[in-house]
Amino acid sequence: MVSGYPLPACPTLTVRNLAASTLWYEAGLGFRILFTTADGCDDPLLSHLRWADSSDLVLTADDPQVLQAGARGLGVTLRFAVSGSVDALAEQVKSYGIEILIGPVDRPWKAREFVVADPDGYHLAFTGRMAEELPLEALAAMELIEDKAVVTAI
Repeated sequence: MVSGYPLPACPTLTVRNLAASTLWYEAGLGFRILFTTADGCDDPLLSHLRWADSSDLVLTADDPQVLQAGARGLGVTLRFAVSGSVDALAEQVKSYGIEILIGPVDRPWKAREFVVADPDGYHLAFTGRMAEELPLEALAAMELIEDKAVVTAI
């Protein structure tokens, strides 16, 4: 917790290359670096990043003595609220060279979002309000197609 700032929750992700992942989050997605720490040999150990108030993320370096193999964060998606245009952010993310896995799409819960995977495979969704409110009948007609992870209107 930063002095005077209550942090209700803060996910911590273990990454293979802390410097590269920190740059990916900062330059590619627009996170701000609050602070970084290193060991006595100046090897980076941790990066504390902030998307918005109460939306922090900590990246930690892999422990070289306990190498983690395989996919990370399988089945978990971290969601971050977008105060501006989801589509504009998606375009910015694509211009940095980040692949968008899903979206931007409108969701039945009146949100517009897109999903990316970070260099270690962790999924992040950036979500905001739909540009226009759909009538309840249209929302009821929306269907989630799980195998393709998209939303379509019937």
